[in-house]
Amino acid sequence: MVSIISFENQFLFLRRAKDPGAGKLDMPGGFVDFGETAEEALRRELKEELMIESVELTYFTSAPNHYLYLNVPYQTLDFYFAATISSKPDTFDSSGGVHIGDVIPNPENHQNHGDAD
Repeated sequence: MVSIISFENQFLFLRRAKDPGAGKLDMPGGFVDFGETAEEALRRELKEELMIESVELTYFTSAPNHYLYLNVPYQTLDFYFAATISSKPDTFDSSGGVHIGDVIPNPENHQNHGDAD
């Protein structure tokens, strides 16, 4: 699942520290563990990656995805949730494999978050 986080009318992206896609921008999120709902998993990921303890999530959409990891293709279903935060996170867990990037201005014709870098 993926979070589309807005802060002061901008989107928040992370810069990936590890493959796949090391160095590219990405939206905060991750995988669902057994026994978790998508919302529980996303809240856990936001706490691990951005030290965000509490956030209101609104379901946005879902889409199938092809996730290539260690040259093995995985078929996943991505859930997208929208959230607004009142302050930009200034602490994060670097062991989670992502680093805080800049807050990127909200482009009017934003098409694919995977192409940003």
